[in-house]
This record gives sequence, C-alpha cells and structure tokens, in this order.
Amino acid sequence: RSLLILPWHYGKGAPVPYEIRGAVLLVAAVGRKISASRLEILNGADPTSCGILNQLGSVELESSGAKQDEQPPIKSLEIIKNAGDGWCIAACDENGDVNFIFIDIVDSDDEPNSKNTEKGSGLRAVFRTDLILNCRTEVVHDKAIKDFLVRAPSIELLGTMPVGGSCDSVQVWTSSPFVCCQSSKEHKEEEKME
Repeated sequence: RSLLILPWHYGKGAPVPYEIRGAVLLVAAVGRKISASRLEILNGADPTSCGILNQLGSVELESSGAKQDEQPPIKSLEIIKNAGDGWCIAACDENGDVNFIFIDIVDSDDEPNSKNTEKGSGLRAVFRTDLILNCRTEVVHDKAIKDFLVRAPSIELLGTMPVGGSCDSVQVWTSSPFVCCQSSKEHKEEEKME
C-alpha cells in the first residue's frame, strides 16, 4: 500500500477562493490498483463536516512478463509532476517495473455512465500509463530484493536503487539521453597519455 497527497491549484476542479479552503488529489495504490480521489476542505467551523472526499476513478496496472494471477503489488509511489494541469506519478512494483501514470481531470458529464465516478462529484480522472523501465537488471542478482527506491526531480530524469543488500547500483533513466561511445572516449584519453 502506498499513498500520495498532491496539491490541486490549477486546471479543472481547482478550488474557488472563499468557497473551498483547499483541495488535494489523493492517490492510493493497493495491489496493482491505483485510485484517485479529491479531498475538499470547506470553510466552516465544524471540523466533522467541513471535508468532502469524492472518488474520481481508478486504473489497474499490468506488469511486464508476469501472468495475470501472479501480478506483483505496487510497492512505492513517487511524485513526478504536480504543477499545472494534471499530475504524473511513478509506480514501482516488487519486480522493479516503473510505470509513469498521468492523471487528468475532466467533467464526468463527458461520460455519464462512468462506473469510476461518484454521483455529485462532477469530475472524473482519466489515466494514461507508460512502462518506463525495469530496475531489476543484470546488476541486481539478489531475488530477495523486493523494494526499490525511486526518485525523480522531473519527468525527464528518474533514478532507482534497490533497497537492502549492498545497494551498490543506481539506475538512471532520462528522456533525452546524451549519446557517446565510452570505449572510444577512453581510447583517446589513453593516446593522449602516451
């Protein structure tokens, strides 16, 4: 299980000043299911009645190479993007698969028979998922490792590291890689030394 609380300042459903004190997007992972909910804090004196929680939708992630009945659970969620319209989070499972999940908010009127939207919320979440990388590479031989630390300062750069064991390998993913031939670079440095 994992939970993220993301600010909701922009885009569809952003809080209207003086009506709502604030709103956040709650993203929860249970098993392979990612759920999104909106929590509104209303202006009012009674703390027991000034919060409203609306379920916006959910998506079931698929794992690469695993059978349907052997899908590993999501172990961690990491915030990738939370400013502007929509959000992006990274979900990592115990096999080391890292998925980007993009969450956009639309009017629920666009799809009136949506089973992922509670009546009265007026909004629903639209999910897009992309498998980005697998942390468990040839470098990580220890099959007992079931957790990976995922950190991402932006959508363009992501780093992962196994938790437990020696923790001596870090995998970095970038959307705009710098391409060079390492062996030829080393060879030129050797020529300079001679």
